[in-house]
Amino acid sequence: MIISSWNIRGFNKPLKHLEVIYFLKNSHIDILGLLETRVRKHKASKILKNKFGRYKSFTNYNSHSNGRIWLLWNPITTSISILEEQAQVVHCKVTHLISGRTFLLSVVYGFNNAGPRHHLWQSLSSFANLGGPWVTMGDFNVVRHFHEKISSTPPVLSELNDFNSCLLTCGLDDLPGTGAEFTWFNKHDASSRVYSKLDRVLVNSEWIQCFTQNLAKFEPPGGLDHCPALLTFHDDPLPPKRFIFRIFGLPILTLFPLFLKLGLGLFLVTLCLD
Repeated sequence: MIISSWNIRGFNKPLKHLEVIYFLKNSHIDILGLLETRVRKHKASKILKNKFGRYKSFTNYNSHSNGRIWLLWNPITTSISILEEQAQVVHCKVTHLISGRTFLLSVVYGFNNAGPRHHLWQSLSSFANLGGPWVTMGDFNVVRHFHEKISSTPPVLSELNDFNSCLLTCGLDDLPGTGAEFTWFNKHDASSRVYSKLDRVLVNSEWIQCFTQNLAKFEPPGGLDHCPALLTFHDDPLPPKRFIFRIFGLPILTLFPLFLKLGLGLFLVTLCLD
């Protein structure tokens, strides 16, 4: 299964539609979170219907007028139930229809300013109480460590501390990955250029225990300023439940001594062998 998030910084131009369509098909994406669409609500339904009609979708216009987060998923492989939406995050429960496994997914697009991001940290901390396998991915608009930003202006320590404190509370950590080390740059001249790791794939310990061969990858941004994040993992089918023949609610083999006393031992052995 493959999940992706991508800050596309505006989604009104047809060329971007084609780029995302190609990305979905070429990378075999099951779930895609599109961030910073900057599409007005009355245009969103038309784009989703005409360009992405084969996908199911959800947008968070009820929480923010710019529809900061769009969620697309392939209904053949995936079922999604939206649990909560806010301006900076969409929380949902995902069922992989092929394997039958379920997990929690949070798609994030954090605000640029530290103050409003406190609402995001609170939301993630509350959602962590649900328990179970959980992946959180997207553009957090803040780095975790000083070396994750190259700029004449260093990161603000209090902002790093707030982010890391939230992740510690939630039990989330970065999934090791490949690709770009810095997931965003401002496209300015060399004298004022900034590189940062703003996009992440974070998972909890239950996720690691449940899913094998996890891989996070940050692909080249193409003509955009953010790298798309991809999470690939193997989702083996759940093992079939064991069938135990019962009589009066008890496993039949526990009644073997009673059957012997009643002279029905041979019948029981025959029944078990059949």
